[in-house]
Amino acid sequence: MSELKEIREKVLVNVKEVAGQNEEMIKDAYKRVMKLERIARREGLLALEDTIRDYEGNPFLKKGIQLIVDGTDVEQLRSTLEGSTYFMKQRHKKGAEMVNMIATTAPALGLLGTYVGLIPMLNNLDDPTTLGPMMALELVSSFYGAFLAYVIFAPLAKRLKNMSQEEESRRELLIEGLVAIAVGKNPRQLKDDLAAFYNIDIDTLEETVYRDKLKAQEVMRKL
Repeated sequence: MSELKEIREKVLVNVKEVAGQNEEMIKDAYKRVMKLERIARREGLLALEDTIRDYEGNPFLKKGIQLIVDGTDVEQLRSTLEGSTYFMKQRHKKGAEMVNMIATTAPALGLLGTYVGLIPMLNNLDDPTTLGPMMALELVSSFYGAFLAYVIFAPLAKRLKNMSQEEESRRELLIEGLVAIAVGKNPRQLKDDLAAFYNIDIDTLEETVYRDKLKAQEVMRKL
């Protein structure tokens, strides 16, 4: 029982941690887009090539920047990035469906364990001392099946679907931002459009960015 409780606590902690990441992911994507927009506006689109190495850990954004630097037209840029997002969704969908299948079959497996324990119990009805342990085995089998299905795998499958949707939202913001950079959209309009569409508080976010910038400058002065 203690092991099941520990598993449940770990799952809940992980879910809570990931649940708070979506907003940060969107804000991070927004800040990256606006940073790239400032570079492109001041130094030109080709200057973005120098930033590619900064996004080695973000293949999607790296691909988008490379396409802009290569002079890819806007329609092709959008089509390529949206195609990458589509295949990502398909991969995530398969993973979530597999976990959901486990959640669906786990109670049946628990019930199967109950039947397996029921057979020897019926064969030993003349010995009352064996009925209790055998019945306990049946109940434990059913409990494990239900616990794994409704406490572990069903919430996990749902969380995987939510995470896929969150990643899709982040990519949509990056796509809109990269396309806007490629066509030279007005920075204020780009900022307002992204903030309105993705419900971002510009003032609070820019204040945070400004504070982070000041902290970085202070650290550099100390060095």
